[in-house]
Amino acid sequence: QDDDIDGDGTSNEFDATPGGGFLRCSRTHNHHRLFLLARPNLRAFDHIVFEVAGFDEIVLGGKFMVDRGWKPDSPAGRHVLGSNLFWYFNNPCGGRTEYFADMDQMNDQWKPRVWKTHPGFALWTLDKTHTPEIPIA
Repeated sequence: QDDDIDGDGTSNEFDATPGGGFLRCSRTHNHHRLFLLARPNLRAFDHIVFEVAGFDEIVLGGKFMVDRGWKPDSPAGRHVLGSNLFWYFNNPCGGRTEYFADMDQMNDQWKPRVWKTHPGFALWTLDKTHTPEIPIA
């Protein structure tokens, strides 16, 4: 399956391996802009991403959202897949919203892969009570 959404920003079908699918818009090179869950008992919107300039803007933007009642869904950290810095918030419309910076870029020759085992959510996070799995290559 090609991970591009049609040039008009829509897609007529979604087919992903169990777990979910990362989708990116045509003519962009970010790892993804949207993640849809694809589980045997659930197909649903998981999160949408918004790019900022760097870690400072993730933290400042996140603090702005918290001050206005948005609830964090994760601590800030760095993803394994996409390699980006992130901070997730519960979206009042459903799913989650992710602030991100420094995401992997894909060119037109990039081909999606299917992961047999989950490589882990985060390389690191700022939460002292959470130790993310670190994938061993």
